[in-house]
Amino acid sequence: MSQLPDGVRVDTSTFEAAMNRFIALKRISLAEGLRLQAGLLADELVRDTPPQAGTVAGKSYGARKAGEARVERDIRRAVRPLDPRKWTSDGMAELIRSKNHEALQKVFSRFSSLRIVPFSPRLHQEARDREGRVRRETGRATPDMAEHVAYVKRIKARVGLAKGGWAASQKALGRRVQTWLTPHLRYGRLIDRTNQLEPSLTMLNESHWAGDRLAGIVVRKAMTRREGRMRRWIEGALAAQARKAGLA
Repeated sequence: MSQLPDGVRVDTSTFEAAMNRFIALKRISLAEGLRLQAGLLADELVRDTPPQAGTVAGKSYGARKAGEARVERDIRRAVRPLDPRKWTSDGMAELIRSKNHEALQKVFSRFSSLRIVPFSPRLHQEARDREGRVRRETGRATPDMAEHVAYVKRIKARVGLAKGGWAASQKALGRRVQTWLTPHLRYGRLIDRTNQLEPSLTMLNESHWAGDRLAGIVVRKAMTRREGRMRRWIEGALAAQARKAGLA
C-alpha cells in the first residue's frame, strides 16, 4: 500500500492480514476497504511526518510555524547575520553595511572569536547533521544580511514538503488536506488500481525526505498504529457477533 525509495523497507504482512479481516467483517468490497484504510493511513502518515508542533526557543508553535522556526534557528546557528541596525557604533554599522569582510574580521578579532565570512547556502548545508539539523553554533557570521534573509525565506517555503508527499494521497482519497500543504502536493502521488481484478493502492512519497532513515520509522509507526486500530475494531465486531448469537 505504501512505497518508499530503495533502501527503505517496511513489512506490511500483518497490516494486510488485519485489513483483509476488517474488510471481511465490514462486508465491503476489497476496493472499498483499500480506499478506506489507505485514507486513514495517509492521515496517520501526514501527522507523523516532520515538521510537528513543538516548542522552539521557548515558544510553542503548530506544525508549520514550528518547522519554519526550526529552519530559521538552524540557519542562524550555521551562520549568524550581522544587522547594522543593532549596533550603537556608527563605525561598526557602516562596516557591516559596506560588507568589508576583511576589515570586519580585524575589528571582531579584538573582542570576539566569530569568523566573518561571505554568505553562502553551503555554510548551512555543510553544518547539517544526518537528520538535516544544525545542533550548535558554528562560530561564523556574515554581513550579507539580504542574502541570508532571502535564503531563509527560500528554505522556509520548503517546510512541509515531506508531509505534502503523503497529503497527495489524502487528497486523491477524498480526505481533508491542510491548506498549507497544498503547494507540496506535487511531492507525492497515488497509484489507484482498485478497479482491476486484483485491486491495489500505492501511496508514493517522492520528496527527498522519503529516502531518509527516519521515513522508515515514520511509516512503521503509522502502520502499526493503524493496524492496532483495525484489530481493536475487529475484536469489537467479533464480540458483538458473539453477543448477538448468544455466545457471550
